[in-house]
Amino acid sequence: LATNKHKNTRLPTCKSVAKMIHYAQICNEVVAMSVEWNLVPKDDIRAQWAGLYVTINRIGSIVMNRVTYQRLGEPAAFHVMFDKVNSRIGLKPTSLSMKHAYRPCTQGRRGAKVVRANRLLKEYGVKIPDTLEFQDVEIDPDGMLIVDLRTARVSPKAHSQRRKKIRGENKPADRPVGE
Repeated sequence: LATNKHKNTRLPTCKSVAKMIHYAQICNEVVAMSVEWNLVPKDDIRAQWAGLYVTINRIGSIVMNRVTYQRLGEPAAFHVMFDKVNSRIGLKPTSLSMKHAYRPCTQGRRGAKVVRANRLLKEYGVKIPDTLEFQDVEIDPDGMLIVDLRTARVSPKAHSQRRKKIRGENKPADRPVGE
């Protein structure tokens, strides 16, 4: 036990507290402990598809999963915005009739949406070396999707596919017959 400088009493150390808890369990003493378990629901949606997921590739295609698009209210179009000071991209839901509206296109079977924003890269000189996956995806109170280029990381999925292309592993001639 350690001593308290202000009072001449001895305070328990972490090691002595652990020994006391162990002793209490051996002697069948009840140790008061606050426990609050919460059930985590399980459904048919895989975890990777359940959250907000957004990427951007080197030609400026911003891809969002179906869940992200639904949480934005499934808009007909977006205004693409750029915060040059903070290196953030914003997608603000709008109608197709608005000026400078970008229509999202469907990609893949799972309902992902693509906003082709190549002009963003050209207008502001943004360089994207490979497909980036945004780590901090948020939807602000006004319903605008905000992604931060400073915290984005190269997507492991896209990067591995690109390496395969460079090495020539995806060529049809390299695949066994029947695949």
